[in-house]
Amino acid sequence: MSSSEQGKQSEEEFDPLELRRRRREEGKERLLKNMLSNRYDALYTRVASVLNKHKEARNSDQELQFRYWEAFEGYRMGSSITPEQLKNYTRLTSLTRSRAKIQNEFGLFRAEAVVEGHRKDLAGEQRQRAVAMKPQDNPLMFVYADESGKTGGEQYLIVGSVWFNDMQRHTEVQHDMRAWLAENKEEAEKNKTRFPKEFHFTEMKKNQLDIYKLFFDKVMENADMISFKAVAVKKSEIEYKSLEQSVYSLYYQLAHLGIEHEVQSGRLSLPRSICYYKDADDGSDKLHLEETKQLLRERFKSNYEEELRLEALNGMSSKTFVAVQIADLITGAVSRKLNSPEGNNHKDEFADYVLDKLNVDYIKHEVSEIDNGKRAANIEFKKEQDMFYVHLFE
Repeated sequence: MSSSEQGKQSEEEFDPLELRRRRREEGKERLLKNMLSNRYDALYTRVASVLNKHKEARNSDQELQFRYWEAFEGYRMGSSITPEQLKNYTRLTSLTRSRAKIQNEFGLFRAEAVVEGHRKDLAGEQRQRAVAMKPQDNPLMFVYADESGKTGGEQYLIVGSVWFNDMQRHTEVQHDMRAWLAENKEEAEKNKTRFPKEFHFTEMKKNQLDIYKLFFDKVMENADMISFKAVAVKKSEIEYKSLEQSVYSLYYQLAHLGIEHEVQSGRLSLPRSICYYKDADDGSDKLHLEETKQLLRERFKSNYEEELRLEALNGMSSKTFVAVQIADLITGAVSRKLNSPEGNNHKDEFADYVLDKLNVDYIKHEVSEIDNGKRAANIEFKKEQDMFYVHLFE
C-alpha cells in the first residue's frame, strides 16, 4: 500500500462521517444476519421482522404496534385490551424509535414516499420546537460502571459499564427493569423458588443460571437504547502505587475513551453533561473519587470546552440502581473470559451467553492511543498495547 493510500485510510479511520457510515453498514448487516438466522432477541430485530411481513406496518406506527403485540406478546388482532395487559405490552415510543432506525438509518422496509415526506415534516417541526425550548443546561447522559480483577489470582483489571445517552432512555430502561424484577420476584415466591436479592456475577449459584439468563434477556430487550463498554489492563504490565489507584485510573480511562468513541462514531452528539456512577465502595471512594473527578473535568474541558461537562461521579448502591447490577454482569462476563478462559462451570456458561447476546464472537481489542493522562491518573503502562478498550455492543 502506498503512503498516499495509507494516509487516505488513516483519514477515513478518524473521519466521524466515515465512521458513522461504516457503523451504519455494520448495523444493517447484523440486523439482516439476525433475521436470516431467526435471532429475535433484540427489540429492533423483532420490529424489522414485523415490517418485513406487514407492509401496512411500514406506513402506520399504530399498525406496527398491534402487529408487534400479535407476533411477540400474545395479543389477538381485534381483541380488547385491559389496562393490566397494556402495562405489559411494549410501548409505542420504543417501537417507533426502532422503526425509525431501521427505515431511516438502515434504509430497510421503507414507508411509502408520501408517508416518509409527512414524517420528515413532523420531525422538522419537532426539532424547531426543541431548539426554541432548549434549556441552558446540557442534556444529561448516564454511565454506570463496576470493577473486577482485584484479587491476587487474576491477570487483568477490568472496569465495565452500561451507557444511556439520554434521559428518556435512562428512565424507560430503569422503569422496565424494576417492573420486571418486581413481577418475577413475586412469581418466584409463589413457586417457592429462590430469587436473587440482587444480580451479581460472583454471587450467581448454579441453580440460578436460568433466572440470570432471563434477567439479561430483559436487558437486551432495551439494547437499542443502551450500549456496553469496558476497559482492561494486564496487571503484570503496569506499575502502580496501589491496586486501588490503578482501578480508579481505569474508571478515568473508561470515561475518556468511551466519550471519544461515542463522539467519533456519531452515536453521541454534543453538548452533553455526564452523570457517572460506580458500585459504591465507601472506603476507597473517599480516597480516590474526588481526584478522578477532577482529572475528568480537566480532560473534558481541554478536549471539548463547554460542550462536555461532568455533572457527577459518585458511588451508588447496586440495591437501589439496577443499572449498577447490569454493569456488574457485563464486567463479570468480560473478566471471566480474560481471567478464566478455560473455565467450564455455570459462570462460564453465563459469560458466554452474555457475550453471545451482544453479537460478538470474541472480545474486540482496540489498541487506543493513551496519552500522558495515564500518568496524571496514577497509572503507568510498561507497554501501551496492553491497555485495551472494548466496545461490546452498538
